[in-house]
Amino acid sequence: MMHAQACITSQFDDKFKKADETVNTIQNAIQEVSTTLTDDHNTLAAIHGMVGETKVILAGVNNTVNQTQAAIAAIRDTVINTRNDLEAVNDTVNNMHVALAAVNDTVTASQAAVMSSMFEIA
Repeated sequence: MMHAQACITSQFDDKFKKADETVNTIQNAIQEVSTTLTDDHNTLAAIHGMVGETKVILAGVNNTVNQTQAAIAAIRDTVINTRNDLEAVNDTVNNMHVALAAVNDTVTASQAAVMSSMFEIA
């Protein structure tokens, strides 16, 4: 009977050993999963930081684009104003041509009148 009891005890000891090994294996697997989750969490935190930095960079780029658009609009306005000024100068030059033509006509008429009166005097 003692032998049977020792045999049963030995079988239970083997089963407990196997159960302990299984528990240890499960605990090791849980630890590996926990380590992986921690690594993943740290990776995601780093990515989150990079996303934040990228947002700041993109905000700077957006600001530069807005400033460039404003500068282009100012250049466009300057071009329009310059074109308007040149059209006004052109109109003034045309008016001066008309005025000079009128002066020329007056001078020609005056010369003709002077010449005519000189012939009458003579």
